[in-house]
Amino acid sequence: MSVGSAAQNNVDRTILRIGSRTLTLFLAAFMLFLTTVYYNQSIRFAREIQFSNSIYYYIVRPDEGANSNKLLRLDSIPWPNDKRPNISSNLMVARLAAFDMKMSPNQYATLEKLIDTFEQVMISLKLQDQWFLGAGSLIGSLQHHDLIPWDDDADVGVHLRYRPKIQEALKNLHPEFGTYAQDCRDKFFLKPLATNANSDLNTFVSYSFPHLPWAWPFIDIFYYREVGSGLAEEFFLNTHKFKLSDIFPLTYRPFGKHWYPAPRRPVSYLRSYYSTKRQYCSSHTYSHALEKQVSPKYMDCRKLMERYAFVHRCPIPEQERIDKPKGFCDEHLVDGNGRSVHKIRTALDPDEIDIPLYTVRHEAFKCP
Repeated sequence: MSVGSAAQNNVDRTILRIGSRTLTLFLAAFMLFLTTVYYNQSIRFAREIQFSNSIYYYIVRPDEGANSNKLLRLDSIPWPNDKRPNISSNLMVARLAAFDMKMSPNQYATLEKLIDTFEQVMISLKLQDQWFLGAGSLIGSLQHHDLIPWDDDADVGVHLRYRPKIQEALKNLHPEFGTYAQDCRDKFFLKPLATNANSDLNTFVSYSFPHLPWAWPFIDIFYYREVGSGLAEEFFLNTHKFKLSDIFPLTYRPFGKHWYPAPRRPVSYLRSYYSTKRQYCSSHTYSHALEKQVSPKYMDCRKLMERYAFVHRCPIPEQERIDKPKGFCDEHLVDGNGRSVHKIRTALDPDEIDIPLYTVRHEAFKCP
């Protein structure tokens, strides 16, 4: 072999070694890239699954209540220490001012028992995903995570087609519970105490009216019917119209220390239901405790923050978002000092968070 040929072979081998080494490095880098992409995609996919599952647990299903293992335990978080009045009869409500609390601890506990019993009936009928907090009770859930402090009944809505089935099921609860069918609504209440019955702070109480066939406290069950493509109105009261797409699918919302079904777009639903244009607080035009018309009072809700905590809606923190997911809201119950009493994460569309209705924003509180 000539010297030139040997030199050429050495060059070729050197190039081959360099090329082989370069190829090896390239393949290693490429495999590292693929591994990194796969890892990131896996993490992202896992988070998306976790995200979608967490939304899933807010969706109401027909034959079961809220999943207490997946949603926040509402009895484990702080609540305002509001002092309810010591009312031994419904007639004593007449002495209270417009924005005073209207229910004693016993009466509030009775209302809780009524809502819980109604929910159990709806679950037994496989209609849990067909009833929802409405009217004043939904306002209470949005503004206070509870009954409106000065409210005196609970309101739930359901389609008119289910009325006969619900009426029959509730009648089966007699004599402990009572029902009364009006033209447009049904009332569900606890059997009144006997006149000479003894009661204490743990007694469920119900007061009868001498001229009426129901007792207080009670749940008002209002019914709606469809009136067009995607539209509905409250039965017998055609002034209250709303979109069915603002209601279904139902999602769970806090109401006191319980999760109950509510419209999926509660702010939009109430804005249509009441034709609301601006945020303000109003007392009632009708007292359910007294069963008579009363003069309403109107007030800037911010002035009431000195007495009652109000909900401030916030987007979830930036670091918890994955490609800006839709559907979550952190609702802070804020007291008169601008302090967050508690935070409850709810399922809520982003545009609902920003609507300045059924919420009060304290100047000293800033979303995290």
